[in-house]
Amino acid sequence: MAEVYPFIGTRYNSQLIGNLGKVLSPPGDATSVELRAVLYDQHDHNIVRLESSKVEGEDDGFSNRFTRAANLLGTWRSDGVFIEDEKPSFYLYEQLFTTPDGEKHRRAGFVAKVKLEENTPVDTDVIDNFSGARADYLNLIRSTNANISAVASLFSDPNDEVLSTLQSRMTEKPWEETTDNCGVVHRLWVVQKRDLLLSLVEAMKAQKLFVAEGHLRYVTAQIYRDEMRAETGKADGKQPFDYVMMLLLPAQQPGIMFSPTHRALTKAIMADVDIKDALEELADHFEVHKEKVDLAGGAEEASRMQQRLRELGHGNTAIALVHATGIAYYLVMKDGVRVADLYDSEDVPECVGSLDACVLHNFIINQVMIGNPEYELEDDECLYVASTELLLQLLNNRKAVCGFMLNSVPVHKMVDLANTGVSIPLDIGVLSPRPVTGLVLRNMQTDAQKPKKR
Repeated sequence: MAEVYPFIGTRYNSQLIGNLGKVLSPPGDATSVELRAVLYDQHDHNIVRLESSKVEGEDDGFSNRFTRAANLLGTWRSDGVFIEDEKPSFYLYEQLFTTPDGEKHRRAGFVAKVKLEENTPVDTDVIDNFSGARADYLNLIRSTNANISAVASLFSDPNDEVLSTLQSRMTEKPWEETTDNCGVVHRLWVVQKRDLLLSLVEAMKAQKLFVAEGHLRYVTAQIYRDEMRAETGKADGKQPFDYVMMLLLPAQQPGIMFSPTHRALTKAIMADVDIKDALEELADHFEVHKEKVDLAGGAEEASRMQQRLRELGHGNTAIALVHATGIAYYLVMKDGVRVADLYDSEDVPECVGSLDACVLHNFIINQVMIGNPEYELEDDECLYVASTELLLQLLNNRKAVCGFMLNSVPVHKMVDLANTGVSIPLDIGVLSPRPVTGLVLRNMQTDAQKPKKR
């Protein structure tokens, strides 16, 4: 059962800021170093300064980018850059965008605070060894006591009951509207009417939620909750840290689209891998289509390769192995091959094991190339790449030895998996386009206070 509630949001003062497009950003884990630098310089109050503050030479345990983010959050509130709504609210959110084929789409959902699941999927003895994005998100929430980027989740709404409720309110003039650098229109409505709040709370009670974007944010929110329970002794499940800010999206609407997350393996893991031997073993289960590719071909070559992969993978598993020598091997699963027979481990449910990303990690990389089904790839061994163009660049610049292109996972398959209750593997795909960060934040200190009576 999903416990979904309104909350008192923190929002930019648009009268003071002016063009909100100058202060918004993709989620921190979706921004490159180069993009962060651009956004940093774009506006003194860009949200990236909170979520991805710069490292400075004198940083230590007492003064660092996370403490600066906390101080900045307080300063922006006191200076009126941020304002807080007077009542608990739901925040209706809509994106209008055009896909590369020229088709126009709209995606609607609403932002709420959602009760965290009790099971934290991380052993407490490894938390102190967190690094990279995991450590950053945990340190950020510890310092700011806030949710800056919402976790995005899908839920099944086959009869459009929730969607029609949302869209009936979206006929009104939005409270905020802006267009980002990619041409995506973002709209926000603040809803405080009691009848609508109660109807959405009730409608969501029977729902199962599937985290579609922001898995690290969700897990670190769980870890933070466990830490705060231990620190405060409050474990009644009703504290601000028991919840996380979440964008809830009806899954059956046409605007729900996923882009695949591709992989690049570096020298750190490929040093002892013989590609020729791996391909010979893979040929037992896959048809192998070999071709010469232009790693310096940019967007045009990347688009061509992705299109061929889609055609080969129509109704079947197809993965492209691209080597830094400029040779691509399109691996198409042979007729009659049972996915369950690929895995040495029996711990992989068939509905999960049939995902292309799972076939790639559990079979192609772990079993065939590395020879260890239980191996967990380190951050410096496997790079997760959002675009095929960037994947080709990494290979062309010899920052990776081989890469893997994947097809998108159909939305209906993700929803079906979520409804089975099995654990969905991370990085099987990302919402496209990404929800924007900065339209609304959740300050847990404000959330702990009783709303003012009117």
